[in-house]
Amino acid sequence: MPYRILVTTHHITSRAKIQRLSRAAEQLAVSVLIKKTIKPYGVMVCEGDTEQHAREWLAVVKGLRYKGYRFIKGEYLTGSRLILGGKNGARVVEGTSEFNIELDRLSAGPSNSGLKAWWAAAMRSQPA
Repeated sequence: MPYRILVTTHHITSRAKIQRLSRAAEQLAVSVLIKKTIKPYGVMVCEGDTEQHAREWLAVVKGLRYKGYRFIKGEYLTGSRLILGGKNGARVVEGTSEFNIELDRLSAGPSNSGLKAWWAAAMRSQPA
């Protein structure tokens, strides 16, 4: 069953780390949306066909030792993967406005996945 993970970090700027995350996404058969930013928060949303695939990608994130790393939420999906149309790999967006545009685009599909609502609720539930 498809599984989704939300992770935040203090910031995401290193091209080498982003390349490592992208390579891992392809190798581990997951789709990832990364909000690259100098200012907090960096955000990563990962979707895998199984929880195991998503958690293996998460282990790569942990291994990169991002400052301020926080696992926010993981949950099974009732529908199919949305990020990259369910294809494996990573999409990197620059900053909050582009990230919001991408979430709006992904949430506007015929299945009305509510990805943006899920993300917003998960972020609100976290202590500041």
